Amino acid sequence: MSDLATIRLRVRRRTGRISPHDISDEEIDEQINQVYLYDIPATIRDFSLETTFSFVTRPHVDQYDLRQMQISPGFGRLAGDSPPGSLESVADSHTSFGPPAYIEGIEMGWTQSRSRFFNVYGRHTTTTTGRPTNDDRTSFSFSFDPNPILQYQVTASVTLEDGRQINAVDTPHLIDGVVSHTAGGWKYFNRNETLAGSIDYTTGSGDITFDTPIPTDGTVRFEAVPYIPSRPQSLLFYENIIVLRPVPDKAYRIELQAFKRPVAMIEDGSAPHLKEWWQWIAQLTAIKIAQDVGDYELVEQLKPEAENQEDLVMRRTLVERGNRFTPTIFDGGAGGGGYGAFGEFP
Repeated sequence: MSDLATIRLRVRRRTGRISPHDISDEEIDEQINQVYLYDIPATIRDFSLETTFSFVTRPHVDQYDLRQMQISPGFGRLAGDSPPGSLESVADSHTSFGPPAYIEGIEMGWTQSRSRFFNVYGRHTTTTTGRPTNDDRTSFSFSFDPNPILQYQVTASVTLEDGRQINAVDTPHLIDGVVSHTAGGWKYFNRNETLAGSIDYTTGSGDITFDTPIPTDGTVRFEAVPYIPSRPQSLLFYENIIVLRPVPDKAYRIELQAFKRPVAMIEDGSAPHLKEWWQWIAQLTAIKIAQDVGDYELVEQLKPEAENQEDLVMRRTLVERGNRFTPTIFDGGAGGGGYGAFGEFP
């Protein structure tokens, strides 16, 4: 009664395209899943789709890109933990992420503001000069103290005799498809070309080899951001990347509130996540098809029932939302009313 075949039939009747010669089943199914997977999750945050997403940190790794993480039962896996393409990315399989966040069961600070985050956890750089390691002055070594140093925050720069500036930035190595948290190399800034050399992030030491000799009066300057690894207390969520501070010193389990994306309906017998959605999906799909062919008179005829079905669906969400605890300024932080050093979400 509420499966894909039923929804498809309702769409045909609503649009007047009864025959497959008017529009194929495949075309209708594609539009149905567009509505189901993308339009509806963007319209409502139904609590039946609410879930907890969790992942495990790695020592000395402060950034976790959800677009490169792959979803697996119970935990998120970083890209490379499974064969490429075998699992869906975390960012694609969820529609949104939000507070509260927990580390080993303890609530963390949460913000989506880079300015707030880095005002609290500033990136204070330290500088050192390179030491030539060969006679033609193309290779230089360096060592930072204190250490370890952050990935993606190491730079090397030098000015040549003709006034040209060479700038290089670090790029962590990939080992079996997994980003290394200890070893890295070099590439030119704003150029997809690499330079020879290595970086040990944990000891803050390494070397670099330039393509051209460096003059004797030229100084190779290295900059990095040292840190003290510890249990993370706060996170920044920005552009589907989670940044942790302090940088983890070991593996920790972190949990986030999330809303999962429904699973596409492929077979005739497959049904929506909530079967009561089927009429709303059918009505919205009929509107999409009418829009595609420019039948805006039909669009206007279909809109009232689509809005009625949306109201019916929303009633369940509103009831569930009303049963939830609403934090106030008198709760002392209970119920997630504050998020660490950053105050209220976001």
